Amino acid sequence: VYLVHEIIRITGDQHSTKYFTKVVRELSEDTVWVLISETKQASLEGRIKETAAKYFTDLAERELAKARAAKNQLGMFSS
Repeated sequence: VYLVHEIIRITGDQHSTKYFTKVVRELSEDTVWVLISETKQASLEGRIKETAAKYFTDLAERELAKARAAKNQLGMFSS
């Protein structure tokens, strides 16, 4: 729950709480902190073109895709 609140604080997007909860559930805590840190840094450097929420979501979707691909790879070897 703390990580979700931190994501909301950084992105300013309270409407995406369900999505942020999913991200926190599916990714490691360390990975989520990296995403939060990257979003903060990008904001400070003026690299965010649209919104912090969209930036965070883009990073999260890339990490979720990697995590799912790795999980699928593991699934191929377990039987």
